[in-house]
Amino acid sequence: MISACRFLLAAVIVGASAIGLAASEPTLPQRPEIFAGYENADTTARRIASLGPRAIEGIWSFTGREAIIAIERTSPAASAYRMVIIRTPDRAIRPGTQMGLLVPSGSAEKFDATLYTSSSGSTLSAPKRFTLSLIDSGSRITFARVGSRYSIEPIRLLPYMFRRIIRVNRSADRNVAPAGCVRIFPAPVVPDSPVYL
Repeated sequence: MISACRFLLAAVIVGASAIGLAASEPTLPQRPEIFAGYENADTTARRIASLGPRAIEGIWSFTGREAIIAIERTSPAASAYRMVIIRTPDRAIRPGTQMGLLVPSGSAEKFDATLYTSSSGSTLSAPKRFTLSLIDSGSRITFARVGSRYSIEPIRLLPYMFRRIIRVNRSADRNVAPAGCVRIFPAPVVPDSPVYL
């Protein structure tokens, strides 16, 4: 009886500390905030440089698009980072619109991120979780969507004799190039294109 009470007390303490930790982590609002000071990439770069940029901080360009973003600490002493739009082909979205929030993970090269995944007019919406990875000596970032732990397999509803005929190709998307960004500032260690002397 006493050990059951101790176990229950320990479970309550662990649960309360987990709730407290989750409450202290910054979260992305349902609607994005708009910050001043992101109208110009040069001004943003100078501000980031004045704070001594960390590995993920800087100005980044989305590969294959004309969008430019900044990743910057939410405050000088914070370990969370906001991802903010500087320029995008969609003229309805204003410079300074927050498009995501990043927090460090257990690996120095990986970040747990929540990013808006949909836009309608001038508003971003539908926040989803991603893992951002620094690669090529911090010169690039790749994005990987965090999937659900649960999945539905409708094939299980078919009678057994048809299950061998219909096969789900789980590796169909393994050869898809990852979405990502290329560093603009600070100057990348591995340049996006060759440098000729």
